[in-house]
Amino acid sequence: MKIDYRRYMNTLAISVALAFLVLYVAFGLIYFTNRGNPVPTPLTLLIFAISFVICTVFYRSRSGEVPVSLLRGLFLAICSTFCLLAIIGGLILTMEGRIPDLNMTISALAICIIISIILLSLRESRE
Repeated sequence: MKIDYRRYMNTLAISVALAFLVLYVAFGLIYFTNRGNPVPTPLTLLIFAISFVICTVFYRSRSGEVPVSLLRGLFLAICSTFCLLAIIGGLILTMEGRIPDLNMTISALAICIIISIILLSLRESRE
């Protein structure tokens, strides 16, 4: 019986990368509560507009229904813009050295890894 280590390593790498993204979103939320939006409003609107176009075209190519694709594109654009701004805020918070205690950060990363592997497993079971 041959064990496919590549599959385990790929799953671990994806899970850890997703966990870091979730962790930086959490740090970005901390940044939002302390200082507000880390990106100027015109740039935020530009990011939202680009996300809206990409998401709407994606949903229109999949379903073809214009009103449904506009609503789905709007929702996904709002979510992706918020996540991107939160990640930027988290990176700024990290570069300033204002992240929480190391033990708390490691615990949060461990919880994020567990959550990300659960989400990846749920995604694979739907396919």
